Amino acid sequence: MGSHFSPLAEALAFLHRNDWVHSQVKPTNVCVVNDEVKLASDTIRHTGDSWAGAPVDPSAFDPPEAKGGSFSTAGNIWSLGMTAVA
Repeated sequence: MGSHFSPLAEALAFLHRNDWVHSQVKPTNVCVVNDEVKLASDTIRHTGDSWAGAPVDPSAFDPPEAKGGSFSTAGNIWSLGMTAVA
């Protein structure tokens, strides 16, 4: 994922500047096509919104607060770090 990490961080920074968060940053929501990084957009939410469909049993990619249906910019950074490690 090395050279593809920067575009993901930039995409999240754009979302965060505009009061949005991505509630499912994980490898299966990152796609690379012809050296272009794409991040699935179906789980983008307003900052501070709760998610009724939050995972009851969060995965290793979900921040600790995801269990309660809360997603934040800090949680996105957690998930991005876990994705980078994977």
